[in-house]
Amino acid sequence: MIHKLPDDVLVTIIDRACSKPSEYLSLRNVNHYLYSIINNLSDLYEGDLNSYEEDITLICKKNTSVETFQWIFRNKIQFTLQNIKELIIYNRYDVFSNGFNYNHFLKIIFNRFYIYVDPHSDIFSYIETQNPLIIAGMYNRIGIIQLLLQGQENVMNPYLNMIPSLFDLSMKHNHKNILSYLINQYYPLISDTIQKKLNTIIHRISNCEDILFHLMINNKIKLSLKHWCSIIRMNYSDFFITYYPNDSASTQPLQQCIASNNIIIFNYIMKINENKICTKRFTNLILQGKVPSQDFIHNIVNNHLSLIDRDKNFIKLCIKSDINQDTVIALLHEGFIFDEEDMKEVLKKKKYIILEIMCYKRNN
Repeated sequence: MIHKLPDDVLVTIIDRACSKPSEYLSLRNVNHYLYSIINNLSDLYEGDLNSYEEDITLICKKNTSVETFQWIFRNKIQFTLQNIKELIIYNRYDVFSNGFNYNHFLKIIFNRFYIYVDPHSDIFSYIETQNPLIIAGMYNRIGIIQLLLQGQENVMNPYLNMIPSLFDLSMKHNHKNILSYLINQYYPLISDTIQKKLNTIIHRISNCEDILFHLMINNKIKLSLKHWCSIIRMNYSDFFITYYPNDSASTQPLQQCIASNNIIIFNYIMKINENKICTKRFTNLILQGKVPSQDFIHNIVNNHLSLIDRDKNFIKLCIKSDINQDTVIALLHEGFIFDEEDMKEVLKKKKYIILEIMCYKRNN
């Protein structure tokens, strides 16, 4: 019977039956005829000052089609920042990009008064922030970030002033893709910050060796001793070997290699400094820091044993680290010293062959 009514009469009935956008959308799904009538409506809510935030929020949280959102845009239903927040959280880039075709959507997105963030406040503490760029940064919505930063043609973009904050967010949440995007597209706006926070980037951004290569190749960073130690700690061996200055006289990188059990970089530093490190200095580095791993100690024995002072108790370190019996015996035969504590420890560990050799050497 409905299809027999004139279209204008049916539209009037629909308008009287529906007030919220979701009511129109529900009625639209009754049959093909109503779908066609309602789907062709436009400008329904133009000039409507009522808020439909809760209604639109529910629509945003569902797997609502882009076509349905286009109907919402065509009918000039006003989105709020809360609605936009839900679109970002649910990663509706498709809806976002469609919204850029409608002025009333853009006015909300790019209204600098709505999205203002106090520069003196800690934006990360505002869990309930409704700033679209900050939300997109927190949830790693790189596509939406690109839309916001590209902005509108010939219109001042308030989000460009927030790029340093977005940079901080990328580090806070370990969003490597956002950091890479900002470096590639907006480097002049963050160049000073990159240098100041380079150590934080190295520690907070997972697998960022490629970013370091990019920055170094393009002469965008300068590395100090603390950066080299961080690079060792994060095991970025390729970068270290490529760029570490051969004339560095500091032993801190070697100490960091020992603390981090970084054998590759340790051997590289030893190679380029083979005539600069004396036995006393090398022995102190090995014995006075953090106890290295078994693999690291084996590397010392296999590649750098000539730099270990035999009058220092390297044997003690090997026993403490449970180095295999054959290696300890070989060190005893090389003339490395040991004491009664070492003998007690060997007995405790039931290494009787080692103890026998120790007793023989002590008595002869």
